[in-house]
Amino acid sequence: MTKPITSVNRYHVVAGRVDEFMEIIDRHAATLRELELITSREVDVFSGVERDTGRPVVIAIFEWA
Repeated sequence: MTKPITSVNRYHVVAGRVDEFMEIIDRHAATLRELELITSREVDVFSGVERDTGRPVVIAIFEWA
């Protein structure tokens, strides 16, 4: 078995659509897990705003299987 590879993903999200984007991230993670492309480790998702621009940003961290 190969060692999992950690992936850190940064997404710039349209203002006012962060909640909708979070639902997409949840479905994406579920699909990747169903296809056994990521490990069973919980996907860490963080949201906030860019310090310089004030634009919404989402960070998702998971492990490729």
